[in-house]
Amino acid sequence: MPECPTLESEHLILRPFRAEDLDALSAIRADERVARFTGGTRTRTDVWTTILRSAGMWDLLGFGYWAACDRGNGALIGEVGFADFQRGMTPDISGLPEAGWIIAPDHWGRGLASEAVVTIHAWLDGARPTRSVCIISPENAASVRIAEKQGYCETSFGQLGDATVTVYHREPPQSGA
Repeated sequence: MPECPTLESEHLILRPFRAEDLDALSAIRADERVARFTGGTRTRTDVWTTILRSAGMWDLLGFGYWAACDRGNGALIGEVGFADFQRGMTPDISGLPEAGWIIAPDHWGRGLASEAVVTIHAWLDGARPTRSVCIISPENAASVRIAEKQGYCETSFGQLGDATVTVYHREPPQSGA
């Protein structure tokens, strides 16, 4: 399986996670503004598992998550990527790359989440063009806009634990189109 490639965009470097990312990602995932739409705050142990899981997804699935870093100073400002979490939810989205993105609140409103999502989908479309999915809380208007701009279409609602989520699917662009 391919290793996690480093991707670059105008303002971001998307790179494999490193052990030293633990503190920065823990701070982001402990922020209540982030937790509101991501299933709650995460402990340092949870975040460590997230970093380890990302490396494992690349090895097992050929896709995973990137550490999203500010291109200017290299600081970690979020995470973005694809996963197959085997969620066991209805509808079943297992087997499809599930897109996800989190940007630290201090960086909201600058278009960085959109830029990251465009960058990872360009990689997916080139490396393994396939249908992908994302799930978003209906109240998360910013993420809904990002998903729709990337070509995701609402297909259904699902239940993830106690939360109702909207399920979106995206077809890969047709070659030559």
